[in-house]
Amino acid sequence: MVLWVFGLPKPRQSRSYIQLVSDYQQALAHGFEAPKEYVPYVGKDRSGLLSTLKRMEEKLVRRLNKWWKEEELDKYMVPHPSLGKITMRELLFFTIYHTEHHLKIIEKRAEEVSHKIV
Repeated sequence: MVLWVFGLPKPRQSRSYIQLVSDYQQALAHGFEAPKEYVPYVGKDRSGLLSTLKRMEEKLVRRLNKWWKEEELDKYMVPHPSLGKITMRELLFFTIYHTEHHLKIIEKRAEEVSHKIV
């Protein structure tokens, strides 16, 4: 499916996790904001956020194990709004970083709320 939509990339080595995170943080520092279509609507009920995140993570791991071979992760590319064309491996690195980033935000906000209650 990826090949059909985006084609084969010109061969290049995937960036390391550290380099990808650095490139993304640089894009943010230069004013990048997620396109509106990628900003999820979060209603007043935030209690299900963590369980939803966990389900999505499990689904990603299942699909990754079922559909992708190790060598294919560097072979195919997809577009990313701030990073340009990225390999599937880089997309997985980004997903790990982005998920951890949002978990830290959730934890920080939960801590702020608990301090206000006390």
